[in-house]
Amino acid sequence: MPSKIRLWENGSLLLGITSVAIGLAVSIMAFSRLRSFFLVVVPCLPFTLPGDPLGFILKSLPSIFSVFVSFISSVAGFFFGLKWLFEGLPKIFRKKRQITEPGDLANQEKILSFLDSTDVSSSSKTLSNEKYFDNHFLSKWFYPGASEFASYVLVSNLKFMTALAILPLLHYFLVSGPIMLKHYMGIQLNFVVPSFKDLWLLFGGLVFTNTVLVISFISLKKKTFKFENRNFLVSGGTAMALFMCVFEELCSLFNPRDAWRSPPRRFICDYVDGSYKLATLFESYPVQKHGHVNFLGYLLFPLSVCFLIWGFATLINFRLDLPDMEYHVFFYRYFLGMVVQIAFPCFLIMAAFHLMSLIQRIVEISRFDSHLIACYCKMDSSLEVAPSHETVPTSIKWRHFSGSENDLLQWIKNPESLREFSVKICWARTETEAPLIWESRWITLMESDRKLQGLIERLLDGLRKVQFEMRAVLNQDP
Repeated sequence: MPSKIRLWENGSLLLGITSVAIGLAVSIMAFSRLRSFFLVVVPCLPFTLPGDPLGFILKSLPSIFSVFVSFISSVAGFFFGLKWLFEGLPKIFRKKRQITEPGDLANQEKILSFLDSTDVSSSSKTLSNEKYFDNHFLSKWFYPGASEFASYVLVSNLKFMTALAILPLLHYFLVSGPIMLKHYMGIQLNFVVPSFKDLWLLFGGLVFTNTVLVISFISLKKKTFKFENRNFLVSGGTAMALFMCVFEELCSLFNPRDAWRSPPRRFICDYVDGSYKLATLFESYPVQKHGHVNFLGYLLFPLSVCFLIWGFATLINFRLDLPDMEYHVFFYRYFLGMVVQIAFPCFLIMAAFHLMSLIQRIVEISRFDSHLIACYCKMDSSLEVAPSHETVPTSIKWRHFSGSENDLLQWIKNPESLREFSVKICWARTETEAPLIWESRWITLMESDRKLQGLIERLLDGLRKVQFEMRAVLNQDP
């Protein structure tokens, strides 16, 4: 069920505003630079070549490189800016936002095993049992939605740390290479090697930012799962499948009227002695929680804007303040410095794209509130909360099935016979999390709820009073 979202809680809207701001700034800068090129070039038309065009070009390499880099960057910045502008506007002015249904609950079989196999000595039990709810090797330290984000950031950190290791090696090779060539091969190369300090600081800053982000997502709170349950016997001329049908229909009252959810899924657990246990797992409509975005995620918005505008502004206004000189002097003394001057803003733009991808992943982490109710039925007069390991091997697990297996078929053959089966109902308020709203959701919290307990008591009271009586009605002519 969609609800009103405040500005700072709407990640999609914030991304739209950021995209529009970047698009406007970059496209205006690029257009201004292209206009200045036009005003300079038009009075010079038609062009006249000097007497020695090749010599003129070789002596004017600093100016040629400056104009070339600035012009190409201006054209690219103008079109990229328009692209970001038109991508961000629909996110801001869209009146009716697309409603995406939450994904299904993950690990439903394991959740049923957890609720059924737990040795509950009282009406409620607090547990810490991650093996039923973990979806990632990092789930011990992170919530499920943040686990994939943390793994993505760690992989990015490895790339940036590799770049940090390559930069000093590259600098050493460029400094030592000419010396070794002169010493061993007699080749004279006297080019000036620039400092890679700015690039090193940029990659180091990205590693630091990624590390701080990962640390901020670590969950220090121990995961606890608390649920309540009721055990009772049902006897009469009914089948377990019919009882579950009534139970599932009553559980549907927990959903809002205009909310659609897929029907509860049924499961079966086969025992080695030929008996079996039926179960159904119902979850009310998951209501999305807002305002949970990590506070550091908000700091990435202005940082990514600054990096992207800084990078494009440097390239658009690129200029080598060098006089005309012989081409060999330029290549030996200034060419590597020019490459570093161009590489730094390019890596700034790439860093901005990386930060934007982090923002996208952070705001897409979705959390939900819902009610979880499970019902177990077993054709056994003994109330068996947790089957012993001698009766039910650990290899036997819950499996999903459609229909009612043999239970309903056996009942319809002899509906007048009295039947008795044990029933266990478990319920809890749950919080779930997913990397994306439409992906499978993983439980992060399970706790008891007084309001839910009162509703369950009314549901059980309704189940106790269900009875049917059919009488034939004679058709009368009008």
